[in-house]
Amino acid sequence: MSGRTRLILTAVAIAVASVIFMLYLTHSSYGAPPLRCGIKALTGFDCPGCGSQRAFQALLRGDLAAAWGYNAFALIAAPVAVFLIVVEAGRECWPRFHRAVLSKWTIIAAAAAVAAWWIIRNQ
Repeated sequence: MSGRTRLILTAVAIAVASVIFMLYLTHSSYGAPPLRCGIKALTGFDCPGCGSQRAFQALLRGDLAAAWGYNAFALIAAPVAVFLIVVEAGRECWPRFHRAVLSKWTIIAAAAAVAAWWIIRNQ
């Protein structure tokens, strides 16, 4: 494994641990207020990520049904994002696979999925 790959994987591990710790600290039972969405505050509409914090907190408690209710898209997108990060980290190991997975069409499909979720959840 190259130094760049190790650096990326370490950064991802630190980011994930930081998010889990932040979710732990902002859990409503500890009295901390939840993070507020700027888009919802300005427009009144849910953004694609609205409810993600509560969804991941529910996952930390083991409540999959509640997590799905808060933001189903986040539960689907999180493992996909982890997969794409691993593919990016393995760019040197699997160059053909990297090019195939992280193509222009993958980015377009991801943007279309986010846009579709944004429209569907605000109807």
